[in-house]
Amino acid sequence: MASLILVSGLLFYHICSVFTAGPQCFECSSTPRLEFCDTFTQCEEGEKCYVQKIRTHNGHDQYTSGCVSNQSCSLDMNFYRSFGALSPYGQVTCVDCCDGDMCNNQGCGDTGPPPRESRGPYCYQCQHMPDPSYCERLTICDVNEVCTIDETVSFGHQFSSGCRRKGECFHEGLLVGRDIHNLTRSFQLCHKCCSDDFCNQDCHEVVSWSAWSPWGTCSAHTCGSHGHQIRNRSCTNVKGDITSQSCEGVPREERHCSGGLCSGCDELYNNGERTSGVYTIAPAEHQPLDVVCDMTDGGGWTVLQHRLTGSVSFNRNWADYVTGFGDLRGDFWLGLEYIHMLTSRGVHVIIDMVAMSGELIRYSYDHFQVKDASTSYELSVSGDNSVNCTGGERLMYNSPSIFSSPDRLDNLKCANASGWWFKRGTWFNINGIIGVAENNHGMAVHCHNKNLLLNQTVMKVK
Repeated sequence: MASLILVSGLLFYHICSVFTAGPQCFECSSTPRLEFCDTFTQCEEGEKCYVQKIRTHNGHDQYTSGCVSNQSCSLDMNFYRSFGALSPYGQVTCVDCCDGDMCNNQGCGDTGPPPRESRGPYCYQCQHMPDPSYCERLTICDVNEVCTIDETVSFGHQFSSGCRRKGECFHEGLLVGRDIHNLTRSFQLCHKCCSDDFCNQDCHEVVSWSAWSPWGTCSAHTCGSHGHQIRNRSCTNVKGDITSQSCEGVPREERHCSGGLCSGCDELYNNGERTSGVYTIAPAEHQPLDVVCDMTDGGGWTVLQHRLTGSVSFNRNWADYVTGFGDLRGDFWLGLEYIHMLTSRGVHVIIDMVAMSGELIRYSYDHFQVKDASTSYELSVSGDNSVNCTGGERLMYNSPSIFSSPDRLDNLKCANASGWWFKRGTWFNINGIIGVAENNHGMAVHCHNKNLLLNQTVMKVK
């Protein structure tokens, strides 16, 4: 019995001190699990947090926690091996000490609350306090909640803390400057939402951003040239005064801008652009559209057709060929309506084809024109200056001819697998079926008195 009295005395002997305080510790008596403890205390200097595990007379484990002197925690291990000390509630089977704020929500075999990622944060939870330091209660929020603390004025200052839905903290129904529940005759002076454990013991003045100013004038003035624009906003308190306290975020934003849309890829190139890629152009009297600009071969080319990966089927109906299909960053057909718009006055065209063997075949024409829908987008080609595979008539053979598709055939019904200008057939078909070595139906070209399978194709104009 003497040893029990000594142990009890050492465990609950608090050393009074006027110096720096010890840690904050959970403080509960006889809880079946440590995570159920919802009160805490401020330890004094020379104290640590502890957990005591007791096997009750009914055979259940219960836990007691709080502050204990450092001297008690430094006892030799004879006490911890004995497991024979008794308390009014049962047999003491374990005592654990730890040094750090709120560290005793686990110990003596109790793993404490679930991991942080599967629960909400620990939060201080009190109502109508004259100061946040008066709060001595805690709670674990739900996973969709965060900690909050608010200061309001209603016949005096008061603080309230606890849990709140994340959406409310991101202004779902939150009226900045009023308390969160819109209580009458209550004005909110400060507000804080946070998601870390024990983060809501202080409060911040309610601040909010003003609306963004309009974007400033682009620093670039020439089409295609790169510049920047700036917009600003200010951080204000509930009184509408600009405050030095920080709102979350930045007061100034900057973005890249262009001096204006160019009419085409050639104008982009003439204004200094040298990188091939997708650009937005604004042809005269037409809505802006995205196109691929090829800045090689002298630059300024607009790509009408591209087959690189074989990921897009070109066995399409008339409507698809008119409006276009595919991915501008991969395989695509720009669309007959756009091709007509870009070539209606006649342009230079290059058709590059890469055979499976790796051979490059280039067809080039000084005049390439596609007429409007009333003519079924009739093709007109002249000025052949191709440099290889010069046998046969190449695209000159197809001029003039109307465009055909599998569901809209010409009189000779050549288009049974893709859309193209077939006439009575064709010497090459860059829209044909991949892997078919036949120049009318397959992605192939008649060259060197034989049909060559094609691997890649591109058709570009300027």
